[in-house]
Amino acid sequence: MNKNRSVVIIILVTLVFLVTVETVWYKLAEKKRGTKEAVSMILFDDGKNWENLKAGAKQAAENANVDLSIVAMSSENDADQQYNLIVNEFNAGADRVIVAAVDKDELAAKINGQYKGRITFALSSIGDKDYVTVANDNYKMGMELGLRVVADASSKEVAILDHGINRDYLNERKAGLLYAFNDRGYPVEDWMITQDGQEYCEVLKDKLVNSNVEKIIVINEETLSDVIRVTDSIERIIEVYAIANSDEAVYLLDSRKIKLLAFPDEFAIGYEAVSLDNSEKLIQYKLVDRKNMYKGEYEKVLFPFVK
Repeated sequence: MNKNRSVVIIILVTLVFLVTVETVWYKLAEKKRGTKEAVSMILFDDGKNWENLKAGAKQAAENANVDLSIVAMSSENDADQQYNLIVNEFNAGADRVIVAAVDKDELAAKINGQYKGRITFALSSIGDKDYVTVANDNYKMGMELGLRVVADASSKEVAILDHGINRDYLNERKAGLLYAFNDRGYPVEDWMITQDGQEYCEVLKDKLVNSNVEKIIVINEETLSDVIRVTDSIERIIEVYAIANSDEAVYLLDSRKIKLLAFPDEFAIGYEAVSLDNSEKLIQYKLVDRKNMYKGEYEKVLFPFVK
C-alpha cells in the first residue's frame, strides 16, 4: 500500500513539475513575442532612390518581430551628421542600426570600433570586418556590365556618364566598368557632368553632338530621366546601358529606351539587413535586357511584389 502511495506521489510531483516548466516556458515565449526588436535605418539623401530598399526592410520588419524606424539625413549628408544620428538612435533605445554610409573612411574613424554587433551597413562596407555588410558586389557588377557593352560595341564609341557623386558603391561600379574596357583594350570616354536639371541636359547634348559616341553607360540612376530625354532628342541612335534600381528604370527597359540594365536587388538588401543573422551578405544583382526581363529569375528581382 505504501509502495503504491509512493508511486502516486512521484507521478503527481512529476506532473506538477512538468506543468510548472511548461507554464514558465509559455510565459517566457509570450514575453519574447511581445518584445519587439527596435531597428533604425539611416539613409542619406543626394536624390538616391531608396524605395526598393525601404520596401524590403519594411517587409522583413512585418515578417519578424521588428519595430523599424527609417531616418532620412538632411541635405548636409556628412559623416559627422551620420555618426551623431547613429549615437542618437542608440541613445533613444535602438537595438540595432542599419546605415548606408555617406563616407566610409570618415564614418569608420568616427565610429572607431563602437557598437560592434549592433551596426549593419547596407550598400557598401566601411572596410572593418567587425561590422556586417549587406550589399551587392558593385565592382563585379560594373565589370560584367562593361564586358557586355564591349561585346555589343564592335567599333562603336562608348562613354561612361558620371554625375560626380563620391559614394563608394558608385566608385566601385565605375572601377569595374573601367577594368572591363581596359582589360579588353577597348577605348572608353569618361564624361564627368556635375550639373543638374536642364543644365545637365544641355551639357550632355553638347557632348553627344560634338562626338561620335553611340553608346553611353549611366552609373547614377538620379540622372536617368535626363539622359533619356537627351538621347531622344539626338538625331542618331544612342544606346543606353544603365545601373539602376527603380520602377522607372524597369519601365525604360520595357519601353526599349535602355538596352541593358544592371539591376541591384536593393529589395533583398533591405530585407536581409533587417532580418540579419550576423553574417556577411552578398546580394545578387541581375543583368537584364528586354528579352529576358519577364523570365522567372529576372522577374522575381525586377518585380518583387508580383506573386
